[in-house]
Amino acid sequence: MVGRFDLHMHTRFSDGQGEVHDKVEKALDMGLDLMAITDHFGEPLNYRMNPGQLQELYTFVKEQSYPIPVLLGIETGIEGTLPPELQGKVDLMIRSIHYLRKPVPAKSPFDPLYWEAYKEEVLALLRAGGDVLGHVEGYMPLPLGDLKTTFKERRAIEREVANRFFTTNWQAQVARLAAAREVAVELHAATKTPRLDFIRLCQKEGCVFSVGSDAHETESVGHIDWALDVIEELEIPKRQLLPYVKGWLK
Repeated sequence: MVGRFDLHMHTRFSDGQGEVHDKVEKALDMGLDLMAITDHFGEPLNYRMNPGQLQELYTFVKEQSYPIPVLLGIETGIEGTLPPELQGKVDLMIRSIHYLRKPVPAKSPFDPLYWEAYKEEVLALLRAGGDVLGHVEGYMPLPLGDLKTTFKERRAIEREVANRFFTTNWQAQVARLAAAREVAVELHAATKTPRLDFIRLCQKEGCVFSVGSDAHETESVGHIDWALDVIEELEIPKRQLLPYVKGWLK
C-alpha cells in the first residue's frame, strides 16, 4: 500500500498562511505519513523568501521534532540556486514556471507563440535539474492581461491550452528528459494535472512521480486524493514514487 504524502505546501514564509506547526497539525488530521514545506525561494517574486528567512525556516523544520517526517524544500524557477551556506540543508527542490523569463506579447490566452515559449521553458527547467517538475499543466502563467477570472475559469483555460498546444510529441520530450535528468513529475492535486495521457506517457518512459496539494491555506494540506487515485488507477509502483526512491518512506 502506498503511503499518504504531500510534498508541496507553503507557509507565511512566502505566499502561504500559517506556521510550520499549523501545517503539521493539519497533516496529522489528514493522515499523512510524510510532508514537505516548500516555500518560494530564488525567484524575482515579491512573495519569495530571502536567504535569512530560509535559514529561519530551517530551524522550524529541521531543529524540532514532529510526529511525522517533515522535509524542508523550496519551490523555485529555472535559475533558482541555493547560497553556499544553505547547500545540503534543503531536502527537496521543486522547479516550477510562474512566468516567462523573456516576456512574449500575447493577443489572447490562446496565443500559439506564447505557448511555444512556455513549452521551451519547461524543457529548460528540466535541464536545470532539481527534484520535481512542478504543476506542468496547472497554475500556468496565463496571459490574461486585465481579464478577471475565477479559480475555476483559469483551470478551464489551462485545460484548453493543454488540449490545443501540448502535443504528444512535446509530452514525450518532457517525459524522456525528466526520466534522463531524474526529475520527478508532480501530480498536482489542486489542479488535477497533468492529464492522464501525459501521466501514462511519463510512466512508460520510467519517470518518477511526486504528489503535492500546493496548499497555501492550511485547510488545503493533504488534499491529495486525486493524485493517490491516479497512482492506484495506473498501478504506479513504489519504485516510481519519489518518497520511496529517496528512502523517505519504506
